[in-house]
Amino acid sequence: DMSEVIRLLKRFSQDTENKISINDFLIFVVAKVLSEQPNINCSLAGEEIIYHRDINIGIAVSIEKGLIVPVLKNANKKSLPILSEETKNLIKLARERKLMPDDYQGGTFTVSNLGMYGIESFTAIINPPEAAILAVGEIKKIPAVIEEEGVEKIEIRSLMKMTLSADHRLIDGVTAANFLKQVKYYLEFPEQPVI
Repeated sequence: DMSEVIRLLKRFSQDTENKISINDFLIFVVAKVLSEQPNINCSLAGEEIIYHRDINIGIAVSIEKGLIVPVLKNANKKSLPILSEETKNLIKLARERKLMPDDYQGGTFTVSNLGMYGIESFTAIINPPEAAILAVGEIKKIPAVIEEEGVEKIEIRSLMKMTLSADHRLIDGVTAANFLKQVKYYLEFPEQPVI
């Protein structure tokens, strides 16, 4: 349920010159959860599982003839406004074909967002040697049952689907589910990761 994120970002937009997008906030949340659950932030090198200290998030960007994945380095160490600014800059450089090799190497986890294309849900292919990728769909306004103080009511809410693809040689289903559960929690209660 992205309703609270949308409200929070509208408030941020009034307070700052830099407009923070939903994708920026999503990357910020993913970086926070990866720092809390480092067993997702891994890759396979031959037969060895490598757990990365750095959290370098790849951002899938559509360009004229395909797709490129620039990497936001040390995403967990950046404030939301800085992360937003750097993400926008990487996307701009990617679309202008001005990325340097270091800009698209060293990723430890990727976020692929097709919501802006009207795609409700999809399954993304893992970007080797990473062990997982998060696929993000469109936010749609849908009637939902909400319970407040023991009373159920129907409200129009902004809902979004996410799918996590994980390499089961490194990440089991429960570990993947716990990761998604925490991402979902921070998106539904967005003040938690910001504070």
